[in-house]
Amino acid sequence: INERLEQMKNINEDSMRLLQYDEKNMIAAFLKDTLIAQVDESKLNKNQKQLLQSLRAWNNFATAESANQTLFNAWCINLKSGLWEDEFGGKEMIYPTTDISMRTVKFNINRKWVDNSSTPQVETLNELINHTYTATCDSLEREFGGDPEKWEWAMVKKTHVTHLLRIPAFSNTLVYTGGNSGIVNASGSDHGPSWRMIVELGKEPKAYGLYPGGQSGNPGSPFYDNMIEPWSKGEQKELLILHSAEEKNNHIVSSIVLKK
Repeated sequence: INERLEQMKNINEDSMRLLQYDEKNMIAAFLKDTLIAQVDESKLNKNQKQLLQSLRAWNNFATAESANQTLFNAWCINLKSGLWEDEFGGKEMIYPTTDISMRTVKFNINRKWVDNSSTPQVETLNELINHTYTATCDSLEREFGGDPEKWEWAMVKKTHVTHLLRIPAFSNTLVYTGGNSGIVNASGSDHGPSWRMIVELGKEPKAYGLYPGGQSGNPGSPFYDNMIEPWSKGEQKELLILHSAEEKNNHIVSSIVLKK
């Protein structure tokens, strides 16, 4: 966010909308080149070499269609597990935070923790990086096939908006969108920015917003989930701001008055 704000000039509501939907993977920006530099390409098969070359050229954005985001995310998960599972894999234990994992790999520190305590040999960070890379490629190929075009991030991540009663028929089980936890567009699999809003202050405030749902609670209504698709694209609508209960506006289609 700081990086984007430093670059912005003449900021308006659209600038802030694009910022809220920013999909840059800062972990990839910090760590990707370090990881790739450690991979021994002489030990890779043809497919693994091609994937590494594509990952090297990736712009680090977790867009909905990005297969590189899928690969990098899975690689990081496996790498983190390889770092900490032997010491912190118990039921009552939690892994160290992501920033500690990032620093461990980036600067090759915490070497005692890199070694797998369950084996007699001493493992190095280089060995762990190489092992997890090939294992990640193989697991993605087994699960999604050998064509990386089918590794689209949105299809792997499977963002979904679930009904409060967890009824699949009343839920949206696949929202095609990018982003992830740790990214400004924090749309994960089952969590995300459920309300985006921008307010422009002034004599007459203007506000824009959207949430992943609809204004009707009736599953048969066209307004039940009609805002999910524009939400998934980072769009927002101008919000209606009334100054009194009696104010008339063309956007008001009906009203209900509650009386004792």
